[in-house]
Amino acid sequence: MATEDPATLSYHRLKNQMTAEGIKQGTVVLVDKAINEFDGNGFYLYPDWGQPLVYEVRKKGNRLTFHYPGVNKVLWQLSANHQNARFSGRVEGVLDLAQQSRASLQSMPALDVPELPIT
Repeated sequence: MATEDPATLSYHRLKNQMTAEGIKQGTVVLVDKAINEFDGNGFYLYPDWGQPLVYEVRKKGNRLTFHYPGVNKVLWQLSANHQNARFSGRVEGVLDLAQQSRASLQSMPALDVPELPIT
């Protein structure tokens, strides 16, 4: 995990994730909720109006391109300065619940995602 402050970590179980491989529906991701703006190419949890999804986000010029994990095709793009270029956090890891103890998950808060992107 890249985050320096574990207090900013939350977990989120993906409900409606659409992806080709890797991060799928039911996956539990660790999210650094302090990173709600683009902070370099990587995986981000986009609020999607209360049903957050993980996207791989890349910057090309002054635009952010959104991809499903494992898919190189651009789904949509947005100006990096647009009011909706906000995230619920950056994905810092994926929990393997078969190997991860329930106690460590219970010691971390669930991510609270607003119904509309933060403006």
